Amino acid sequence: MSFWADVSSESIYPLLPLFVTVVLGGAPWALGLIEGVSDAIAQLSKAWSGAASDRVGKRRPFVVLGYFMSSLGKPLIGLAGSWPLVMVARNLDRLGKGIRGTARDALLADMVDKKDLGRAFGLHRMLDNAGAFVGSILAIVAVFIFKDDLRKAFLWAFIPGLIAMGLTMSVRDRQVAPKEPKPKGEKLRVGGEYWGLVGVMCLISLANTSDTFLLLRTTQMINQSGTAKTFSSTFGLNLTLAGLVATILCYILASLSSTIFAYPAGLLADRWGRTKVLFVALAVFIACYAGFGFLAGGFFVLWAVYGCFNALFDGTQKALVAQLAPPDQRGAALGVFGTISGIAVIVGNLMTGLLYSSFGPAVAFGTSAAIVLVAGLAYVPMSRRKWAPSN
Repeated sequence: MSFWADVSSESIYPLLPLFVTVVLGGAPWALGLIEGVSDAIAQLSKAWSGAASDRVGKRRPFVVLGYFMSSLGKPLIGLAGSWPLVMVARNLDRLGKGIRGTARDALLADMVDKKDLGRAFGLHRMLDNAGAFVGSILAIVAVFIFKDDLRKAFLWAFIPGLIAMGLTMSVRDRQVAPKEPKPKGEKLRVGGEYWGLVGVMCLISLANTSDTFLLLRTTQMINQSGTAKTFSSTFGLNLTLAGLVATILCYILASLSSTIFAYPAGLLADRWGRTKVLFVALAVFIACYAGFGFLAGGFFVLWAVYGCFNALFDGTQKALVAQLAPPDQRGAALGVFGTISGIAVIVGNLMTGLLYSSFGPAVAFGTSAAIVLVAGLAYVPMSRRKWAPSN
C-alpha cells in the first residue's frame, strides 16, 4: 500500500511548484499557502485518527478511508483551473494522509514484538522510499511526454493511488476490539519519558521543514552552476523544464539512497540501539543542511546524504515513540506525537521561509542545523536515564 501510495504522490510532488506558479499563474506565496494549510490539516487529523482507532479497537477502517481520500485528491489537482482549487484538492489528499498515517503506524506496531519495531518501521520506510523513487522517475517521464501539458500527469497519478486503495482490502486488524467502548476523553497513559522525547522531536521538526525549500535551493544551484544549460542542450528542453528535470534527478537520488538504507537502518536501530542511530541521523542532518546553506555545488551528493538522513531518522523516531506507549494507546500516542511535530513543522516552514526570503539560504539552513544541534545536546542527558528507549 505504502509503495503504491508514494508512487502516486511523488509522481506529482516535484511538478506541483511549476504547475501552480507557471501553469496556473500563482505567486510563490500561494504555493506556500497551499503547502502550509494542507500540512496543518494532515497533522491535526493524526491525533484524531490515532485516538479514534484506539477507542473503537480497529485500525483498518481509518487506513481504507485515508487511502481513498488521497487517491481521489491527485486527479482533482489536474482538473483545477486556479490555485485555490489546487489547495482544496491538496487538502483532501493530505487529510487522507493524516487519517491513515497514525492508524497504519499503530497497526504496524501491533503486528510485531517491541524488540522488532525498528526493523518493522525501517521496512515500511524502505517501501515508502521505493515508491518515491519510482514516482519521481515517472515525474521525469511525464515532463518528456506531456511537456507543457502537466495536467495529464496529475490525472495519471490516480492509477497507482487506486492500486494502493485496492490493497487496503487485504489488511486485517491485529488488535481485538475493546469489550467496552472507551470514553472519548480518556487520558493518555504515558510518562515523562514520552513527553521528553516528544519535546526533542518537536525541536527537530521545527528544523526539518518542507522539502520545497531544498528543491528551491537546488534549482538555484543548478541554474548558477550551468547544469540547466547542459541539460537543455542535451535533452532539447527549454531552460525551465531542463532545470526541473535536473532537480527531479536530485530528488530521485534522495529516494534511492533512503530506499537502500532504510531497512538496514531499522535493523541497526534494533541491534545497536535506537538512541545511537538517532544521534547519527542528527549529525547527518546538520552536515547536509550546512551543505545546502553554504556550498555552491555538490547538490547531487547533498541529496544522496539527505536520503540517508531520512532512512536513519524516520523509522527510528516512530519506533522510539511506539515502544513508550501502552499497546492499547499506540494510535493516540503516535497521533499526539505526529500532531505536535506537525505543528512544529508548520511553524518551522514559516520561519524558514522568512529567513530564506530576508537573509538567504545560508541563514535559513544554518539556523535549521543549529536547532537540530541544540535538540541533540538536549537529548544527551535524557538518553542516559533509566527510561531511555535505547534498545
